[in-house]
Amino acid sequence: MNYRLPYLAGLQDIIEWADRVVSRSDLPNLARQLIWQTNDRIIKLDMGGDEEVNFGGYDGRVLAGRGTPFVPEGASVWEFSTSTDIRGRAQENYKKRTGNTLGVVPSETTFVFVTPRRWTDAEKWAAEKRIEGVWKDVVAFDAADIYGALENAPAAHIKFSEAIGKPANSVGGLEEWWNRYRASTGGLLTPELVLAGRADEAAALLRTLRDRETGHTWISATSIDDVLAFVASTLLAADPDIGSDFLDRSLVVYEPGTLRFLDAASNLLILLPFEQSLVREADLVTSHHVILHAPLGAIAQVSLPKIPVASAEAILSGLGVTSESVHDLALAAYRSIPLFRSRLAQSPTADGQALAANLASSAIARRSWLLGAWNSSRTGDAEVFSLMVGESDAPYVVLRQLSEAADPIFTVVGSTWKVISPDTHFGAVAGNLTSDDLAALEAAVQTVLGAVDPTLQVDAAERWRADLLGPARVHSSDIRTGIATTLAAFGGLGDGHRAGSGPTLRGWAELAVRALLERANEDETGQLWLSLTDVLPLLAEAAPYVFLDALECAIADEGPLKPHLFSDAIDDWSASSPHVHVLWALETLGWSADHLATVTETLARLAELDPGGKLSNRPANVLTNTFRPWTPQTSATTEDQIEVIRAVVEKHP
Repeated sequence: MNYRLPYLAGLQDIIEWADRVVSRSDLPNLARQLIWQTNDRIIKLDMGGDEEVNFGGYDGRVLAGRGTPFVPEGASVWEFSTSTDIRGRAQENYKKRTGNTLGVVPSETTFVFVTPRRWTDAEKWAAEKRIEGVWKDVVAFDAADIYGALENAPAAHIKFSEAIGKPANSVGGLEEWWNRYRASTGGLLTPELVLAGRADEAAALLRTLRDRETGHTWISATSIDDVLAFVASTLLAADPDIGSDFLDRSLVVYEPGTLRFLDAASNLLILLPFEQSLVREADLVTSHHVILHAPLGAIAQVSLPKIPVASAEAILSGLGVTSESVHDLALAAYRSIPLFRSRLAQSPTADGQALAANLASSAIARRSWLLGAWNSSRTGDAEVFSLMVGESDAPYVVLRQLSEAADPIFTVVGSTWKVISPDTHFGAVAGNLTSDDLAALEAAVQTVLGAVDPTLQVDAAERWRADLLGPARVHSSDIRTGIATTLAAFGGLGDGHRAGSGPTLRGWAELAVRALLERANEDETGQLWLSLTDVLPLLAEAAPYVFLDALECAIADEGPLKPHLFSDAIDDWSASSPHVHVLWALETLGWSADHLATVTETLARLAELDPGGKLSNRPANVLTNTFRPWTPQTSATTEDQIEVIRAVVEKHP
């Protein structure tokens, strides 16, 4: 089946690409992808590109179990040229290889010549050489043949289009996504960092991709960006003979229509939906291998552990990060890759400073920034956005300006909008907030974060795919995380800022979180606490003392969270267990010496309540890791740690 997406490279693009210097080294790479992706019976393929084009020997050798329009059956040797003297170079290569076959038996081998230029006499030249009867067959491919192969190799077509500057809006190569994602990190976001402490998980993913050509693999992680970074890093770090083919076939998909379109492609692909809203459509894909994000703690084929702080520190130190910054960056990597990336955001350029001024002066821009992220195609998100900034198209005119500059404040992929780095422009926003801005945000906090998750009505064992079974949240995970991130920013950076004569932004965040968690503790069913698990670490950052006090009430003997806390102890596999999210929140607060005593007391209480379960993340393990002498998970001094340990031992012998 021919495959087409709007704006992908066409025949003329291939011909023009042949004039670029890079085409000489990239042509074998393109041919290798086309061979793998248009023939499922490749037995052996040896075809180096890049600097290997300067080595001696054939440009490529292939052994195929069947023939296809672009790959001859049996053994074949390949020669490439981007020269404008097409016939002359083809003749030269043919004569050279016929005179010295380098151990190949010509009568059993097909000679293939490939040019990315238009050569109308290609078949005539090949027919002349066949008459000589030296080789089993002689084939000449030109730009038209390459284009025909691209139409039947969607991953290669998309990757080639990206390389020449014509990417599709609805789909892109995983490697291209990775290169753009890490572009602003100064070389500090590396596969080694992403895979630190995750060697077993990376090996499991490679085995799954090798053993299962089609199907669905769920990866449990903090966010979709964590999943994409992990998959990209795994494939880049793998043996090139294995990883390069997987990487060439891996596509990040941004729209449901494209998922349906790709499902009809005959070639085996690895598809990674970019947004949670694509899960329903992705579940219907049957022709390819689909990798999906599962919420943290969910039952999944691969569950990503946190990146160890000590490992991250060692890697970052080796990359030249100063001792003053290494711990903060390592802690950010421990929490999530997106947070680590945002910590590495560069200082604003002059253009960025002008945009920051616009951000500060525009109510639309300020309030959009307060949301942090949202999906404009989700009705719940759209309603909240309209309540915040108004119900016209005008807001998006402003936001486009702030997203298309050289140093953008917002980024948009598909229908998902996000603030690129909340920390970078916090001062510009915080210093200009009004009481009306905060009133609008308060409504959004209680509406979005205070909404009970309807998937709690689904049986626990099936909840991980509740989006496919029926009820789903009306608000996206993007807007929930975005609002909670803003609260956390207020809690960490808001001491010196007020909106009018009210409390500081930190004080305001504490009041907002208190109101939310009081509602949770008043809900005797515990469902609001369960609905908040995805944002608990951020709420803990926003208002540590408020969170710890509320949690103490929630896990008390009559507390609403206590009966539901360890759901992984039931007989059937549950989708997740709330205690995992509580532990992550406590781990975050435990890094501060100010909160270590209360966190330790809470962990000890949870360890006493823990009946055991199927998930490995247990309160007792976190308690142990917090005080491990060689890698303590706290910034408290050794003396303070010992004092806390003595106190907790007395109360919890």
